[in-house]
Amino acid sequence: MNILIRFLLFLWAVCVVYLVIFTGPFGVLLLFVCGMLSVFFWNMLATRKLSTLWLVTSAVRNELPLAEVLEGHALEFGGRRSRAILKIVKKLEEGSSLAEALPSRQRILPEEGRLALMVGTECGTLKESLDDSLDLVKSQFERKTQVQQYGAFYVASLLIWMGLIVSFIMVFIIPKYKEIFARFGVQMPDATMFVIESADSVAWVLSGWFFPLAIFVGLISLRLYWRYDPAGTLFGLLTYLFPKKYSVQVLRLLAVNAHAGKPLGTVVESLSRHFQDAVMRRRFNTVSTASRQGESLWTSLHTVRLIDDWQMVTLQAAEKTEQLSQTLWRISREIDQLQFHRQQVRAEFRRPVYIFCVGIFVVVFVVGMFMPLVKLINDLG
Repeated sequence: MNILIRFLLFLWAVCVVYLVIFTGPFGVLLLFVCGMLSVFFWNMLATRKLSTLWLVTSAVRNELPLAEVLEGHALEFGGRRSRAILKIVKKLEEGSSLAEALPSRQRILPEEGRLALMVGTECGTLKESLDDSLDLVKSQFERKTQVQQYGAFYVASLLIWMGLIVSFIMVFIIPKYKEIFARFGVQMPDATMFVIESADSVAWVLSGWFFPLAIFVGLISLRLYWRYDPAGTLFGLLTYLFPKKYSVQVLRLLAVNAHAGKPLGTVVESLSRHFQDAVMRRRFNTVSTASRQGESLWTSLHTVRLIDDWQMVTLQAAEKTEQLSQTLWRISREIDQLQFHRQQVRAEFRRPVYIFCVGIFVVVFVVGMFMPLVKLINDLG
């Protein structure tokens, strides 16, 4: 299945490259609009998962009948999500725990919440783990919305209005240009012909079979990709390159169990079984094996690149005191703030890049529109 997904993703990438080459700046504009609109779609899905996690956490904290709560929650949705929640309800009514009822490749809860549910169930800290994961997911979602959604809304609005203006010019102005040049028997400039041919190519793509085919292949490949690689790590490549992506949630789970007085080795073994990402499962297997052989847990986490040198030394010192859980929380918050700062830096860097790309498009379009007038004036003169 992974080979099929990779082939579909490759085919989709070829379609995208072909679209950009064939349609020029207009194809880039179209891709920008599609990309910005997709941000809203993913944020909408994240909102649904967050509401489900909040409901599950509230039910577990207040010892409410989880099956009845989820059954009522399923009525808020339709389609696959509602059916998936109702399947969980059926298993709960049959006597299964929530960890057993949750499908292995679930799209019901955020990944942080699912991991907290699995680890908390096995370690006996379910309420605390769910509370902590809900707090983490809420804060990250709010910051992500702040960084991404408003910026995407601005860029998408700008590009949509630009597309409308360009469409008006191509439909009503360019035909007049063609008529005037044909009447005088003058060839239109190359820059103008490039703009016209690019716009005609976009019109052909949108009205023909290629664009629907590209959308269909893209949706199918993305659906399969998110189903078989739920963590979204390109089959472990991103996790291998950036393992600290998961440092915050791992350290917080360790902090919850350290505060409750639970053995941290059980947490590591649970993580090695329930992480969606295969690279992380292998790394926690390595950490678990090293811990059983007598190596320090913090040294092992440093070996698999989940914590830095100073964090390892700090945790080794805190382990000898009663401040381990507070130290874990403090380090996780620092890492979280650092990652958020880097997201903001990347977002601020992307904005001038977007503006630069839009500027290039405007320059190409303006040159293409004004060159006929310059040429016509020169020819008549």
